[in-house]
Amino acid sequence: MSTNETHIAWRPDDLHSSEMNIVSLTDDAAGFRILLQSFPPSSSSRMLQIRFEVLRAYRVIDEGDRVGQPFRPDRHSLIYKVENSMFLDEFHRLSAGMLRTFDLVHYFIVSVNDCVDVLAETEPTLEWLP
Repeated sequence: MSTNETHIAWRPDDLHSSEMNIVSLTDDAAGFRILLQSFPPSSSSRMLQIRFEVLRAYRVIDEGDRVGQPFRPDRHSLIYKVENSMFLDEFHRLSAGMLRTFDLVHYFIVSVNDCVDVLAETEPTLEWLP
């Protein structure tokens, strides 16, 4: 399957190519949060929380199960914005286009073992945890 999807590094200066692993996903009244830890884990591991306040959809897929995906992350960023998104197109098709007037953005988060696709109305906030 061919696609015209384009992945653009989001804040690559703030999110360097250090490898991170997802340790938890939380979706509750406080928003959707992804907690990542430096990989491999050690006593000096850093934890990063990515929080989406207003999102419409997300999916998690093991990075090894995305072998047919034409995009190969260059590990220069943890988060990418996806233009011409097939995931967003599918979302609009399933919702009968009710949210086409919303400014939804497809964010793609890459970790060592999993990839998370998020359709959100707002940019994520980032917080390095002690």
